[in-house]
Amino acid sequence: MIKAKQEANNNEYVEKDKITLEEWLKKWIHIHKKPFVKPRTLQWYIEKIKTNIIPYLGNFSMQSLDRLILQEYFSDLTTGNEKKGIKKYSPKTIKEIKSI
Repeated sequence: MIKAKQEANNNEYVEKDKITLEEWLKKWIHIHKKPFVKPRTLQWYIEKIKTNIIPYLGNFSMQSLDRLILQEYFSDLTTGNEKKGIKKYSPKTIKEIKSI
């Protein structure tokens, strides 16, 4: 409760139904990865998120993301989608993005 109040006072608190994937990923990196992974691994996560996730899914609220949106995104990664500016990625890169 104290932590939530501090976050609210620091304008860090975002209501659960309004948080975007980008905001959530920033918190995830800071809370769940930064303290536990090596700096090089952390940089790898940040690069993948900035390059491959945020430009395409970052503005979606966490509540609005569903399987159909994610399936379409991963299909676009598999085949490429010129209209969306998504290039075709290798199965290895797609697997790495899925792991995040």
